[in-house]
Amino acid sequence: GGDPFAYRGSAFRPNVLFNVIVDITNTPKIEAKRNLNSKEREEFIAVLLKREGVESTLLEFDATPFVNTPFTAAIAARDKTLSRALLNYLKETNHELLITPNQKIMSGQFGKNTPLVLAIKTNNEELALDLLPFYTNELLRQRITWANSNALELAHLARFNRLLPVMVATAQGLTMDEATHFQSLYDGCPRGNNIWHDLYESDMFLNDEGDFIEDRERVLNPVLYHTSQYIHKPV
Repeated sequence: GGDPFAYRGSAFRPNVLFNVIVDITNTPKIEAKRNLNSKEREEFIAVLLKREGVESTLLEFDATPFVNTPFTAAIAARDKTLSRALLNYLKETNHELLITPNQKIMSGQFGKNTPLVLAIKTNNEELALDLLPFYTNELLRQRITWANSNALELAHLARFNRLLPVMVATAQGLTMDEATHFQSLYDGCPRGNNIWHDLYESDMFLNDEGDFIEDRERVLNPVLYHTSQYIHKPV
């Protein structure tokens, strides 16, 4: 066949990185698994990220109602291969895109989601841990989703035991009110509340096979984490 990069001479066609994304929730499972595990695809992504002009392509937003960057689109699609490749690239070139949310706000439907929030929503604790160094205390508390949730709340609701202590340290500890609130999310069952819809009603909290998982399936040892350990004590 022809040169796969011959979109407009030597330049990228707009949204070429969006076309590489495999969305495991909207692709037949057999096809998604074959594509996601393809060594050829990994090599193709590596070549894409070395092409001249990729920096401007990563800054583009798609035409969906979510208005994603390639990075937020890959995370939302649960495409771990492309998400990881973009993370590694952006760590070396453009830290700002590691915290840039998707852009559209439609009342009652879509909110803005940072890459960290999307990693939590899509059950990608490894990516969330790697993104965390780029987030400040203020960003972790920023209310950004359509249900007015922040990253700390969603991580507690999702019960990410490895992520939580690191996240709370980045947040410089918790106030007593925050600790009580977060522990209620961690221990409770907030179904019916808007914050629960951020993970579940949108059908985003899925495993790598695209199957819905119950929140309690995440907890291996619930005594490992308790917010009372992280209450900030003013000097």
